[in-house]
Amino acid sequence: MDNMMNYIIGDAFTELHELNNVHGFSQFLKMLDANTAKAGTYVIAQGLDDERLTNLQAYLSSLGRLDDFELIRKQGRRVDKALVHKVNGENVFITEPEEIEPDVYRAHLALDDRCAEMMDHTTGKHLQGNILIEAARQMFMATVEEHLMDDKKKGVFSYALNQMSVEFQNFVFPLEVGIQLTLRNISWKGEHSLKCIAETEFIQLDQPCCKITCRGTGYPKSVLKDIEDTRALEVFSMHESGINTKHKESDLATESV
Repeated sequence: MDNMMNYIIGDAFTELHELNNVHGFSQFLKMLDANTAKAGTYVIAQGLDDERLTNLQAYLSSLGRLDDFELIRKQGRRVDKALVHKVNGENVFITEPEEIEPDVYRAHLALDDRCAEMMDHTTGKHLQGNILIEAARQMFMATVEEHLMDDKKKGVFSYALNQMSVEFQNFVFPLEVGIQLTLRNISWKGEHSLKCIAETEFIQLDQPCCKITCRGTGYPKSVLKDIEDTRALEVFSMHESGINTKHKESDLATESV
């Protein structure tokens, strides 16, 4: 068995496939077919979902080679897609947040390379910033819903981001990424709104890589819908009024020529 640590990552990280011990998922399957995959330890890095990993293990078993490969995957269970307002599981980026001390929560990045954010934007060997921003949004929503809401409020609230600041400190690569969120200034206004500040840090190999601070508000879905509906009517009415005014000005200009 080869003592070198090997890696299997999502196919989208094509530039990393240039490294001798890093293999895209499809590339690794081809190596198995050609009987060129060396036995050894393989870290399952970012980009793969549970189904592909299960299928890989089944394929190794069918080849009689399951014991030749030690597959290591350190990330945990992905959070329920409903908690982060997603329909498709590949767009869930985080594992279930766990409270490690009062108002401090930890999870891991759990990226699927078929997600919407990677469909038409890959940047070199690192993870692009929009993935971390979306992961921070999901971390905020999942943590508040799971840890601040009682049973009566769970599933009842929607969340709006009022402010966001982002500080990129280091490149993040598609290996294990820890996420730590700290909630501050938590305040309730009766039963109808929750305000707080969420500071989310992304850490890789004990190095800080990105810090995203969000100020957000949670409302019952019916309340947020009323706010949104009212504002939508206002905006479309203003737009229609502006278009009509421009048309009138144009007509006047035409008549005066």
